[in-house]
Amino acid sequence: MKKFLNPSSIAFMGASNNLTTMGTVQLINLIAGGFKGKIYPIHPREEYVLGIKAFKSITELLETPDLLVMVIPTNAVIENLILAGKKKIDRVVIISAGFSEVGNVELQNRLKMVAEEFGIKIIGPNCIGLINTAVSMNFTYFPYDTKPGWVGIASHSGTYICHVFPVLKRYGLGFSSAISLGNEVNTDMVDALEYLGEDERTRVILLYIEGIRRGREFLNTAKRVSMKKPVIALYSGGTESGARSAVSHTSAMVVSDEIMNAVFKQTGILRAESLEEMFEWSFALGTQPPMRGNRIGIISLAGGPATTMADVAQRCGLCVPEFSSELQKKIRNFLPHTASARNPVDITFSMNMDAFFEDIPKLLIESDEVDGIAIYYSFGVDFMKNIIQPVKDRISAPPENFFEEFASEMRKKFVNAVKNEKKPVVASCFVSRDFFDVAYYQDKGIPFYLRPESAVKALSAIYRYYSFKRRNQSEK
Repeated sequence: MKKFLNPSSIAFMGASNNLTTMGTVQLINLIAGGFKGKIYPIHPREEYVLGIKAFKSITELLETPDLLVMVIPTNAVIENLILAGKKKIDRVVIISAGFSEVGNVELQNRLKMVAEEFGIKIIGPNCIGLINTAVSMNFTYFPYDTKPGWVGIASHSGTYICHVFPVLKRYGLGFSSAISLGNEVNTDMVDALEYLGEDERTRVILLYIEGIRRGREFLNTAKRVSMKKPVIALYSGGTESGARSAVSHTSAMVVSDEIMNAVFKQTGILRAESLEEMFEWSFALGTQPPMRGNRIGIISLAGGPATTMADVAQRCGLCVPEFSSELQKKIRNFLPHTASARNPVDITFSMNMDAFFEDIPKLLIESDEVDGIAIYYSFGVDFMKNIIQPVKDRISAPPENFFEEFASEMRKKFVNAVKNEKKPVVASCFVSRDFFDVAYYQDKGIPFYLRPESAVKALSAIYRYYSFKRRNQSEK
């Protein structure tokens, strides 16, 4: 797998100067992404493809490339794979479809036989390509337009590799590597998981699974990797409808939900219920310290989000303990008489911004009564500016830059208060990165989510992952 993701040269079949073809778009993305290795387009008629000198066939290549990519008609794949074998090319990504996923099992078996004959490792067929941001390599169908990062993903769906770039940007995240596996003719989820487990740039691993082909190897690899870094999975083959779709999508070997849940529990893989959850949990697990118990403290500027977080916490295995009278007394020093210090800490309306941004978070981080903290955050400087705008000519308004300077000071206090190595802290706010405060905090490594319940579920994911690690370490 390492050679697939770190090539110094790529030969590309299926691209042309026709901008409407799939292969052309994928080669454009490879070029535009800044891949620093050599690129050898192969085209039977074009002398140049996208301004790069082209070769008429694999046999005319002047050197053996590290990787060959095929986006060509199904009936041309086998003959070109044979040519690749004779050229000593041992890594091939076959994006072309039309194999076992549509019932053409015989053709895929023939593909596997040729690969075995020449010692070729194949990703695909019926995949969408690969991404490795360390070498600026992206030959999927969409431009990689977010930053390099530490989230690694392996997927049976190409869509969940390259349609999710807006989701990454929503949280200020980025991929380290992304692997679209397709039909897994001789390279599968086990190989991808092994690679991502060893990859130093990858902090958290995401898996989109429609079926497992090598059950025992997957179990052993997953448990070993989970002890090193968090693995989060979305499994879609456990129902009758999901299984039927998975078979026609990638000819997956599907199993029941009950079996997969047992596999995940045994290996420490966290099962997400949605794609969004996978990315939400990855943000928390990739930035926050371990959670040593299931007790959480909740700080909120409003009662509804506080109650929602408390309710969701208990439903997902967390505890929201009532604070001791001693801790409540300390918290009340910063609260108006209308607020609650019991846990959740419901601040309600208060103009004591230091209490929310600094004083109360610090108290809970230093307290031995909670193991993690969830915060509901409200709107910031833009909100106050908009409130004043209609009446600014009728009152003595603060100077134009007052709110920006005040907000900047509060942001710094909040980051200094919650960035710590003792306890995980997550937050929510009903606005996205378009709101400057959210982007600022996310870029500082503080998970901010659109929904209060997402923040609590992220804490639950942290707790469950580190509980698995502690259990397995104690068994050893």
